[in-house]
Amino acid sequence: MEKLTTAFFAYGSETPSCGEFIEAAIKLINESGHPVKVQSWKNMSIGGNFLISSIIKEIEESDIFCCDITNLNENVLLNWGLQLQGISRFG
Repeated sequence: MEKLTTAFFAYGSETPSCGEFIEAAIKLINESGHPVKVQSWKNMSIGGNFLISSIIKEIEESDIFCCDITNLNENVLLNWGLQLQGISRFG
């Protein structure tokens, strides 16, 4: 059995059509039958936690990090920068 590859896709909410497109692509990938699971912030259950902490944990545990930098959203850029620097937690 193949190992499941996990990915996190970060994107901003400024342009709803971009988010809708990305979520549709994530759904297609997850339903493709390939051993890959893509997650975004949109469907994360945070249960009283700060969203950024949950996102950073998800990025840290994912094999692949993707992000949409079309609108240069500050949160997406922070996530991207943390991933590039290998910083996994705020300290």
